[in-house]
Amino acid sequence: MMISGNRTRALGLLLCAIAGAWYASSQAAERPLAGVGDFTLLIESLDEDSAACGITGTALKDAIESESGEASFRAGEKAVTLYLRVSTLPKDGNCFSSIDMEAYYFGVLARTDRRAGGEAKVELWSNGTILITRRGQHAPEVAGTVRQLMRGLMQDWRRDNS
Repeated sequence: MMISGNRTRALGLLLCAIAGAWYASSQAAERPLAGVGDFTLLIESLDEDSAACGITGTALKDAIESESGEASFRAGEKAVTLYLRVSTLPKDGNCFSSIDMEAYYFGVLARTDRRAGGEAKVELWSNGTILITRRGQHAPEVAGTVRQLMRGLMQDWRRDNS
């Protein structure tokens, strides 16, 4: 079957448009932190178990800010949130913490059925770990782990924005 010249050109343009859209979306997926300059810092409230292990919100904020300054990635009022959650359990002279950090924003979902879309959380970066130490060593270890997570975020941020 032969395709006329106009149809061939139209098909070629359509394929180029599809390939361009695919490339643009794959580039965004490969560089999720590209264009992010500011974020709002959100540290989940700490409970009495965290306090029993010496963890404070001030120490966590200081740990984040000590690593974010190197790339001018400062807390701000933009739409991207840097979220930190530390959940801790003291037990038998030890402390167990789950530490999770993520960068995300809320975007509007487009709907194809002509109804209004809703908001969706878009995760740009996420990492975390579990930490077990003696109670007296736990708070500095948690702060060090938060600094390490922040260094990882900043490394990925620099890669995506270079």
